[in-house]
Amino acid sequence: MSDATLDRGTMDIQQLSTYGLLMLYQAVRLALDEDDTNPNDRLFQVRENSDWRRWSDEIASELDHRGASYSRIVW
Repeated sequence: MSDATLDRGTMDIQQLSTYGLLMLYQAVRLALDEDDTNPNDRLFQVRENSDWRRWSDEIASELDHRGASYSRIVW
């Protein structure tokens, strides 16, 4: 079972729809892009916080398991 631990508890990503997982993965990508576009004001601090990477890896693993088509984040 793959669980992502968040400040508000644990989320079982296996219970989310594929579309929901794709949207969450895209949100990580958007936050990373925003941080990289504004290096002096990194609002989300994606690269500084390893939880972002771990969470995106868990989502990607589940998407791979489901055979979903998506573009991987280039870290």
